Amino acid sequence: MVSNPTPLPIPILTTAAVLALYAFLAGWQGIELHSPAYAAFALLAAVACVGAVRLRFWSKYLVYLLAAALIGSWARSIQASHALGYFRIYSVGHVLLWLAPEGVLVLLSGYCSYAVYRQFKR
Repeated sequence: MVSNPTPLPIPILTTAAVLALYAFLAGWQGIELHSPAYAAFALLAAVACVGAVRLRFWSKYLVYLLAAALIGSWARSIQASHALGYFRIYSVGHVLLWLAPEGVLVLLSGYCSYAVYRQFKR
């Protein structure tokens, strides 16, 4: 008889889903833009996804790296937009609408980092 494996915790499944989506989108951008950087991040996200699903301790460091890269690129784009005067040209509502999707991704990356921290804390 084969025993049923222990189901994965919901936060790890959520993290894996976010990583798989990020791997797909980064890979797509890597192909569309012919960008080795996007391709590398797609590969890292795919490896982190598999590691998280297999509950490998090392996967948390890849999740942290990807979250830091995403948050850093978001902060850099906000800084560049501010330096170009983007926030003075458009209304506050338009700027908040523009920032909302990336803000959700930043929150998701924070959640994923917390999820792997809780799963693998020693």
